[in-house]
Amino acid sequence: MIDFVGTPYTEKLHVVERYRWLDYDDAKNAMQRGTKENRRRRDRITQYKDKYLQVHFTIEDEGAFTTPWPRS
Repeated sequence: MIDFVGTPYTEKLHVVERYRWLDYDDAKNAMQRGTKENRRRRDRITQYKDKYLQVHFTIEDEGAFTTPWPRS
């Protein structure tokens, strides 16, 4: 499995990871969008005012998924 809920995968698994630095305003906006999309509360961004590392990955596996599975 590739996560804690047992998402299946096959030998065709391909993962693409992308990293980038965000300034405070971009990170705040991204976290607010993520909160709405994922229905999670995240208040940790209010104290730290420097750069943030954004990690975005896409899981592709023709044997397990019909389309790529993007996550941030």
